[in-house]
Amino acid sequence: ELAVMFRHLALPVVALQFAMATVLAVQALVTTFEGTFETWLAQRLEAEFYVEVPANADADMAAAQLQSLDGIGPWHRVIRGQAHIARADSGSQRGLVDERIAVDLFALMPISDLVTKWSLLESVEEPWQKLETDSVMINEQLARRYRLEVGDTLDIRLADTNRNAEVVAIYADYGRPAGEILMAGSALPAAFKPHFQSFSVTPGGVAMSDIRGRLSDTWQTSELTIRDNNSIRALASKVFSQTFLLTRAISLLTLLLAAMALLIMGWVFFITRVKYFQLLGVWGLPASKVRRQLRRLSVALTLTVTIAALPLGVWLTWVLVSRINPLAFGWSLPMDLYPLFWIELGLVAVATGLIIAHLMRRQLGHMDSIKQVEP
Repeated sequence: ELAVMFRHLALPVVALQFAMATVLAVQALVTTFEGTFETWLAQRLEAEFYVEVPANADADMAAAQLQSLDGIGPWHRVIRGQAHIARADSGSQRGLVDERIAVDLFALMPISDLVTKWSLLESVEEPWQKLETDSVMINEQLARRYRLEVGDTLDIRLADTNRNAEVVAIYADYGRPAGEILMAGSALPAAFKPHFQSFSVTPGGVAMSDIRGRLSDTWQTSELTIRDNNSIRALASKVFSQTFLLTRAISLLTLLLAAMALLIMGWVFFITRVKYFQLLGVWGLPASKVRRQLRRLSVALTLTVTIAALPLGVWLTWVLVSRINPLAFGWSLPMDLYPLFWIELGLVAVATGLIIAHLMRRQLGHMDSIKQVEP
């Protein structure tokens, strides 16, 4: 009976399978991005406080003050600016050759425990130790755009200085398109002029008020910009919340449309075959058995279409996270599946099948040709 149904509904069934697969893929993409973003944000915001260095202030003196504090937790200085890079081995056929491009610079001094727990996409052994020996890390966007790999050597121009550095790791950098290199601040030349500097500080056994006082005295200003971890995380989450809201709405809308299409398909199929169910009543099959048969067939139809969509949904998820997302944004997402959502989708399919059976029962209830005979 199911085989007969699918022969008559070949094109609609294929279309519905694709719709269900799209629901699975979109839901997996949205959930994966939310989970990945939260994990990545937690790694980036390990410090409890972030102190912005005022314009023209001496960051070296402030670093010396923090270094002298007994009991202070892990901290580091963040230096941001711009660099120009080219591939050092000009004979390479991949990515950068003789072209020199501008990239964002992200420098840390010292390399603290606040960053050494980052989950890196690719790396050599002990990458953070090697970062302190004139090596660099690059973000995924830069690696993909210019086909750079761990082990490549870059010619980096900083201010008036050129130096070669090996790429020892590639790190995730979600939500931005720009290429970036990460290096140790100690490797920056004296002539380098940063665009922005800050300190990431976990006070540990020192009161944050004492740290604020020392920095205020060092910079001779009482107007310091200090942000705590929660406020920055809330701001970052707020920026992405609208994106999450939109993607969730799209996922829900796709699910509703797929369920509606499933309902219409099943309803149209069964309503055009009312006469066959009428004949069952004419031949003496009790109405209760006719209804049970109808429920069985309708639920089997909707559930089979949904289950058949799972492999296609997994494939579409892989295409979205591993192919389309890198092309669109320059970064990829981990391939995660959510079987619990598959169960939820199966429940939607079963409910849709029961609704079809209920509608058909009402339709058949008006057919006098079905004998209301109970066993």
